Amino acid sequence: MKHLAGKSLLSNIPLKLVSLIAGYCIWLIVGSLHEETITLKVPVCFYQAEERTITDAPESAIIKLRGKKNDLFDLDTTTLALHINAQNLHAGQNCLAPTDKSVFLPSTIKLVNCSPSPLTVTVA
Repeated sequence: MKHLAGKSLLSNIPLKLVSLIAGYCIWLIVGSLHEETITLKVPVCFYQAEERTITDAPESAIIKLRGKKNDLFDLDTTTLALHINAQNLHAGQNCLAPTDKSVFLPSTIKLVNCSPSPLTVTVA
């Protein structure tokens, strides 16, 4: 009985190796196509704010991003920030809805949610 079990495990080794490699390749392809979601805390940055005095604005925001696993892995999350053009703000309270463009995301990654939303900025 021992001899029969050992013989069946060692038979068709090339077929078993090809099957193992094919299974791994399929797993790799299917896994890379799967979309995932990550949540990050990013700073809120204002640009072109020379003539504006921003009196009240959040220092950071929590964003949720969705994309393929490989694209999210390649994303440098340490350089992400929510960028707001201060020239587009008027005096008083401004309610802003952040978009993919305000985070400077690649086209393969989408901004799903931002908290606080809307972003409230007060300009004097």
